[in-house]
Amino acid sequence: MRYNLPSNIRTAIIVITCCISPLLLAAKAPKQTSTLLARIDSCVGEARLEAYTTACTKAARLNNIDNEITLLRAYQAEASAQQHIAHETQARTLRLYAFYNNNRSDSLFACMQGDLSFMQKHKQWVSYYSCRSLLVERLQFDKKTQSALIEAKAMYQCALKEQVDYGIGIAAYLIGSCYQGMGRNQEAVDFFGEAEASFVAENNSGQLHNLYSMEWQSLAALGRYTELLQLTDRWEAMWHSYCKDNNIRFKDIAPYYTVCLLAKAHAFVKSDALADARIALDSAQTFADGQRDIARLLLLKEEALYAEAMGNYPHALEHLNERARIQKRLNNRLSAIETDEMRARIFSKQGNYRNAATLYEALIIEKETLSHLNMAAQLDDLSTIYQVDDLKAEKAVVEVWRNIAFASCGVLVLLIAIYFYHKRSLRTKNIAIVQHMEQQEEAERQLHQIKSIATETLTPDVVLFEQINTLLQDTEVIANPSLDREALAQLLETNTTYIVNAIKLGANMKVVAYINRIRIEHACHLIKQEEKHALQVIWASCGFSSRSTFYRVFNEHTGMSPKSYQEASRKNMTKKRLADEGIIS
Repeated sequence: MRYNLPSNIRTAIIVITCCISPLLLAAKAPKQTSTLLARIDSCVGEARLEAYTTACTKAARLNNIDNEITLLRAYQAEASAQQHIAHETQARTLRLYAFYNNNRSDSLFACMQGDLSFMQKHKQWVSYYSCRSLLVERLQFDKKTQSALIEAKAMYQCALKEQVDYGIGIAAYLIGSCYQGMGRNQEAVDFFGEAEASFVAENNSGQLHNLYSMEWQSLAALGRYTELLQLTDRWEAMWHSYCKDNNIRFKDIAPYYTVCLLAKAHAFVKSDALADARIALDSAQTFADGQRDIARLLLLKEEALYAEAMGNYPHALEHLNERARIQKRLNNRLSAIETDEMRARIFSKQGNYRNAATLYEALIIEKETLSHLNMAAQLDDLSTIYQVDDLKAEKAVVEVWRNIAFASCGVLVLLIAIYFYHKRSLRTKNIAIVQHMEQQEEAERQLHQIKSIATETLTPDVVLFEQINTLLQDTEVIANPSLDREALAQLLETNTTYIVNAIKLGANMKVVAYINRIRIEHACHLIKQEEKHALQVIWASCGFSSRSTFYRVFNEHTGMSPKSYQEASRKNMTKKRLADEGIIS
C-alpha cells in the first residue's frame, strides 16, 4: 500500500498489521475464527471492543476476506451499540482497507460514502483522509485519471476548509501524482512541494518516502538535476534521522534506502558527475542484494545509464538485457518499452543501426497500441465522471439520464457547428497562412545572415544557438527520431544544460518544442515539392515516430492538417504561376 498513517495514530498500527502477508494457511481459518469468537463472547464493555480489535488483526492474517469482513461488521455493530466513536472509526477504516487490499472495488465504492460521512461528522480527520485517498488510488489503478484528479482536488478543498494539515498534505500529494500521470510534471512538482512541507511538519517518514519517490520522476523528466540532488540529500537525511530515532540500521530499511541511493545516482549520471554516481551505485548494490525484483529492475536501469555515460555500450546492453529478462518473467509490458527504447539508443550509438531500426519499428507499434488502450480508458472515464452514485441513481435514474442525454445532444450539436465553422474559416485562410509562413521564412533567413556577420561579438549562448540552428539544417540530423537534447549535446560536443539554456534564450522554447518546430518547417518545404516527396512518407523523413504524432504537431504549428497545407500551397503556386504568365493580374 502507498499510504501510511502517522505512528501516533492507533488505527494506523492496526491497518499496517492487516496488510502483512499471510502467515497462516487458509485451511486453519475456520478453527482459528471459532477460537477468536469464543474469546470475544467472554468479554464485556470496552474489553469486548479490544477483543474485536485483536480478532480482526488475526483474521486479516488468515487470508480469508469473508471471515475478516464478518468480524469487522460485528466489531462495527458492537462499537456503535456502545457509542464508542474511536473504535467505530477503526472498524470502518479496517473494513475499507480490507476491500481495497483484496481488490473488491465494488464493495469499496458502495461503503465509502457512508463511512466517510461518519468520520467527517465526528471529525476523525486522519482516518477520513487516509480512507478517502483509497478512492483516488483505486481510480488511478483503473486508469481513470480525470476522475482521480477531480476527487483529489475535492479532498484538497475540503482539507483547506477544515484546516487539516494532514489532509492538505495527502491531497496535494495525490493531485501531484495525478498530474505526473498526465505528463504535467511542472504542476506535479508544485503540489509535491506543498505536500512535503506538510509531511515534514508531521515527521511522517513513510509519506515522505513515497513523495520523494514520485517527485524524483518529475524532476528527472524536467531535467532539473540540481534540484533532484537537493531532494536526495533531504531524502537521505530523513532516513538517517529515522534510523537514529528508532535505533535501527540502514539494512532494516534497505528496500526504501535503495531507492534513495538510485535517485542520487541518476542525478549524478545526468549531471556528468560519474565518480559520485559510481559511489552511489555501489552503495545501492549493497542494499539491493536479496531484495525483490522491483529493486533489481531499478538498479539495472541506473547501471545501464551509468555504463552508457561512460561509453561502455556492451556493459550497458548487458544490464538492459538482464532487465528485459526480468520484465518478461513479470509480464511488465510498460516498463519493457522503456528498456527497449534504451537498448535501441545504445545500438544507434554503437553504429548497429539494423538492430536499432528493428527495435524502433517494434516500439512504434507497441506505443500506438498502448496509446489506443489508454485513450479508450480515458474516454470511458470521461463518460462516467458526471454520473451520480448508485444510491442516488436508484431514486432518480430516469430524470438523470434524460438530462444527460439532452445535455449530450446539445453539446454534440454545438461541437458539430463549431467544427464546420472552423473548417470553413480555415479553408478561406489557407492561402494567407502559406504566404505568411513564406514571409516568415524569408525574415528568418535574413536574420540568420545578419547574426552570422556579428557572431564574434555574440554571447556564448547565442553562438551555441546559431550552431544548433546550423546543425538542424542537416536533413539527416532532423530525420533521426531519437533527436533530443542529449543527442544535440553529443553532436556539438557540449552538455545538455548549455543546450537547454541556449534554446531558451534564443527561441524561448523547450528543446523538444524547438526541434518539432524545425521539423515542421522542413516538412512544409518538402510538401511544396510534392512531385519529389509523397505526403505519406514525409513524416518519417522529418524524424517523427508515427504518422499520428506528425499530424498532431503539424496542426499545432500551422493551424491546418498536412493535406490542407498541401492543397493551399498548390493553389498559391498555381495562382503565382498564372500571374507570372500574365494570365491573371
